[in-house]
Amino acid sequence: MSDEECVRKYGADGYDNLFVKEKGSDRADVDSAERMTTSNFVELRTERISGRILGASACGPAAAETINEVCLALVNRLTVRDMARTLHSYPSHGYLLYRISMALATQSIPGLLAGCGVVGRILSAQIRCVMRVISVFNL
Repeated sequence: MSDEECVRKYGADGYDNLFVKEKGSDRADVDSAERMTTSNFVELRTERISGRILGASACGPAAAETINEVCLALVNRLTVRDMARTLHSYPSHGYLLYRISMALATQSIPGLLAGCGVVGRILSAQIRCVMRVISVFNL
């Protein structure tokens, strides 16, 4: 989904969007001698409550590989928590997607709890259910 489609479907506050420039990442630092890294970026859009991945944008030499990983997540209805639990090689272009997923996954209390084992995942799921009910009934 594009940014505009996310706003139409979920509202301006119904989804999260994180935009990160590649410059300053370790892989970009390694490659900086060979190519221009100032305009490269990865942007990931997720549903705010569930963390389900809605879409992404990428620009740079590994944009196709990054979007391939996001497409796999979209088809399998994965969340940013799932992507954050996935191993990514370091330093790589995919590691930037991992860092974005980790940032989005841990920016809320349910996201932090989900990383705390089985009990944390159960508590996280219950909190997300309550959040969903509150958002549906506009409480």
